Amino acid sequence: MSALTPIFLTSATYQKVRKLSILAGSETAAIERLISHWEGSEASKSLPVSTAVTVATALWRSPTGDTLRVGERLEGLDGGTTHYATVERGGINYDGMIFDSPSAAARAVKEKRGLAGNSANTNGRNFWKIREPNTNRLIPLSALRPFHKVDTDALLAELDALPSRSVS
Repeated sequence: MSALTPIFLTSATYQKVRKLSILAGSETAAIERLISHWEGSEASKSLPVSTAVTVATALWRSPTGDTLRVGERLEGLDGGTTHYATVERGGINYDGMIFDSPSAAARAVKEKRGLAGNSANTNGRNFWKIREPNTNRLIPLSALRPFHKVDTDALLAELDALPSRSVS
């Protein structure tokens, strides 16, 4: 088995590779086919080779699948006060403590204000926001990885429409 090396891709590029992997069999096979195609094309032979070194951005991934850049500054408004947190390799740093999810860090903000129990529970993906680089607008983390709801009624109707099979 060959050694695996992590690479950093934008979310949009990664999603495209995942779609191609269905046809190729795996993400690695999809990338290998793209490289093979590119290396065989005339366009790749006429382009100058860049000697510039690209610095990869380190990413942190939460247990629920949110991917954020290490060093990203998060902002959250609670009780009329803006709170700040920073994404680190180990999680989200708020008030000197590292939290493993946006919701845990948001709950810490509420608890600092004196709330406890269910009153402190918060959806961290909606609570924390980041500044969009091009517009400087604050956008919630939930906008980075949209949640897709499943239409259970349609799914059940589709299952009911399938021919029944008897088990012997």
